[in-house]
Amino acid sequence: MIRDMKRRAVEWQAKRDRVKRVVFGSGVVVLAVAAVMIWKTATGTEMNWLAASLLGIAGLATFLFGLSAYANTMLVAMYYNACLHFLEKSEEMELITGTIEEVRHVRLPYIGQLYHVTLNVAGQPSRYYFPGKLLQGLHPQDRIRVLTHDLFAVRVESTPSP
Repeated sequence: MIRDMKRRAVEWQAKRDRVKRVVFGSGVVVLAVAAVMIWKTATGTEMNWLAASLLGIAGLATFLFGLSAYANTMLVAMYYNACLHFLEKSEEMELITGTIEEVRHVRLPYIGQLYHVTLNVAGQPSRYYFPGKLLQGLHPQDRIRVLTHDLFAVRVESTPSP
């Protein structure tokens, strides 16, 4: 199980890095096309506006799609990293006690249905992603103790209210 989780964590980290390179590259293309268009306009020299516009639009579309893909792959990589961290080094994880304020359903690609939970921790709102099985039997205003890593909760215990 640890080996499989480690493989998935490494695989998704590599996908995240690959998407980050695509976002960076497409951003550079958009900036380069914009710089050329501004330069050519300022100097009054001829340029093929159709080709420059198409290249800029393609670069911008790739950039925006890449940002969306980066956000998704980052969350999936963080999820598998949190699970791996729980299996290997659970003593290094953060233990938080708070009251459930808000619970929303969130569908993440490749992970599935999760809950985006807002906890009131010492008067400050904190948001974490929870797998559904961790919230069974819990309701808003319940006081819980949560073992977390990054944005993900991996273990939940109900605590008596003070």
